[in-house]
Amino acid sequence: MRKATIMAGMLVTVAGLGVIAAPSATASPEMARTSVTVSTPAASAALSDPDSAEATYCYRAIAQPSLRVRAWPAYNAPQVGSLRNGQIVRASTRTSGDFRQLVNPYGGRWAGMRFLIRINTNRC
Repeated sequence: MRKATIMAGMLVTVAGLGVIAAPSATASPEMARTSVTVSTPAASAALSDPDSAEATYCYRAIAQPSLRVRAWPAYNAPQVGSLRNGQIVRASTRTSGDFRQLVNPYGGRWAGMRFLIRINTNRC
């Protein structure tokens, strides 16, 4: 089990779903900071560091003119960057729906799996 402190306005990811924590109109200052305990392995992993010891591989982006990098794994998630066609990037084995999680320098961001082709190199 992991214990995490959630504050109002903070993006919380549990099992691949993004939720923004917001206090109610009548919330006291003490309620604006809430501790939660995560008891499922999947949810606990979702709260962990996206650049942890998970297996990572090199991928080549194959989208014209570029591949959108999303804040979380959803087509309606905000675009936070892009990968050029042919650009090589490191990504983890973590997937959610049609998305694969990227690692440094895009740590914790997501890109469409169908536009990422795994390549045989460790230099990415």
